[in-house]
Parts: sequence; C-alpha cells; structure tokens
Amino acid sequence: MLSLTQNLQKTELLLPQRSFSFNTDRKQNGDPIGPLAEGNSIIYIIYPQGVKKLLEFMNKNYRNPIIYITENGITEPKDNKLGLDAALKDPHRIENNLRHLYWINRAMKNGVNLKGYFHWALFDDYEWDDGYTLRFELYYIDYKNNLTRIPKESAKWLPKFLKG
Repeated sequence: MLSLTQNLQKTELLLPQRSFSFNTDRKQNGDPIGPLAEGNSIIYIIYPQGVKKLLEFMNKNYRNPIIYITENGITEPKDNKLGLDAALKDPHRIENNLRHLYWINRAMKNGVNLKGYFHWALFDDYEWDDGYTLRFELYYIDYKNNLTRIPKESAKWLPKFLKG
C-alpha cells in the first residue's frame, strides 16, 4: 500500500523566522536550559525539572486547579537506514519519561492537583515545522511494510512502570 505522506520532507516556512523560546528556555546568557532533543529543530529542549516548576506555578497562582498534562514526550530523527531491531530500541525515551514522571510525582507530593497524564505520542504525527521528519512514537511505524505498527521498548516499559 502506498502512503501519500511517506515521502513528505521538512517543510519550508512561509513566515519570517521567529523565536519559539518566549524567554523561557534560555538562561540569561542565552544558553539553553537543557540539551536539544536528538536530531531536532530549535524548539524541543529537554528540561524535566521544568514540568515541576510549571505545575507548582500553576498551583500557586491559579488556586490549585485540576491539571491534565496532555502532551509529554521526546522526539528522535526519522532514520530510514536503521534496521528494525535498532529502531525498536529507544532507551532515551524511557529515560526522558522516567525523569519527567519523577518531577511530576514531586509536584504532586507538594500538593499539585494533577488528575491525568498523556504521553505524546503513540504514533508518528505531522509536525507543522518538521513534517514527518521526526518520530515521537511509542510504536514504530514501518512505512515500507503496509504501515505496520510494532511496539518499541518504551511501549512495553511504560505500562509496567505505571502499574508499579
């Protein structure tokens, strides 16, 4: 089966270049507060403790609202040269999830009223700036084999971790 989107590459912006930082992801000297996600554009900086800071800020300034985290995950470059075994190994995603969940747990212990958490994402998605050149997924999508979905190591790890 031919996918109409399998050959889409990074899109060119039609708008003038702009900063996505909004002064929240850089130190005063201009250095990023954490490393860039592997193979990524400028907008995904890894800073797990930031989720705790944000949750506690929301809790303090908005009188303990009910909060749902609707997107939390990490990218990796789409590499069509990787073999299937290598593509299913994603220890960086497990580590990223573990670190973010640790800081989320700390915020909850400090009184944050978090009621839900959704990992981003089960499958690849189309990113506005990057098209299908990045992978977010817990399930590997084989674009050359009828879009077969195969669970990565992180897809097997996450439910076990959440069950305790």
